Amino acid sequence: MINVNNLCMKKSDFICKHGRVFFVNKQILKFKSPSGIVSDDDINNLFFGLVRLIKRNCELSLEEKYLQKISKLEREIKKLSR
Repeated sequence: MINVNNLCMKKSDFICKHGRVFFVNKQILKFKSPSGIVSDDDINNLFFGLVRLIKRNCELSLEEKYLQKISKLEREIKKLSR
């Protein structure tokens, strides 16, 4: 614990609190791999996860675009009906 606190005092890019290290700047978390080789299934899962993320993002942006268009048309209808 003393070593961690001394190290935290010397470094200004992270903060120690209750024995845990919190980084001030965003950093990529690094985990030790259980094996040194990345399998084909791992690569496929990463790729399809990225594809699903892009697909969902496009769906949300299109939905927002159409909701704005619908609300605009509803306002025009209200103006014409007066």
